[in-house]
Amino acid sequence: MKPGKIIQLLVAALFTVFLAVSFSGNSSSYTTFPDARKSGNTVHIVGTWVNRETASYNPEEDVFSFSLQDTIGNISPVKYHDPKPNDFDKAEKIVVIGKYESPEVFTADKIIMKCPSKYGDKEVK
Repeated sequence: MKPGKIIQLLVAALFTVFLAVSFSGNSSSYTTFPDARKSGNTVHIVGTWVNRETASYNPEEDVFSFSLQDTIGNISPVKYHDPKPNDFDKAEKIVVIGKYESPEVFTADKIIMKCPSKYGDKEVK
């Protein structure tokens, strides 16, 4: 085998290993609040917004606080360092991405909302 081909194969292998290591560190999994509390890692939690009347936004700290119930019924306070997202009130399901930075409050870095479909429950004629 020619030396040029060997160098190309080595570069390709190193690049593949680099990509695998880079992406494995950024991955997170879907879980529940108790498991997220135990792991301390960044996770995705799917849930529904509960106790809507207690939700608040503090403009001085730029923190939106609300309560979320995960898919197995656990409720946790969530804080998000931004204002309440648009259409948050209309969301059927909410996905929070973040981790517990304190034992009691889940800190969301990102919020993704699943809003009701405009095509749901309509007959096509």
